[in-house]
Amino acid sequence: MFYEHDYGYPPHEHLVCQQCGQVIEFQDDVINSVIHDVCRQHNFQTNGHTFIVRGICTNCNRARVTKRRLDLV
Repeated sequence: MFYEHDYGYPPHEHLVCQQCGQVIEFQDDVINSVIHDVCRQHNFQTNGHTFIVRGICTNCNRARVTKRRLDLV
């Protein structure tokens, strides 16, 4: 988990690489719509949310695949 100052940016989500720590911010209207709908269904008043997807970024994936191919030689 990481801390982010609230500078009034629109809601956004994060992809976090578990290998190198790179954080990619993105916005998705569908995700925001789902959160809004779920809150409405439960009569829940939200004041924000955190959505983090963990995985491996393209650069780390590429490096991992390259190493595997070299191991076969």
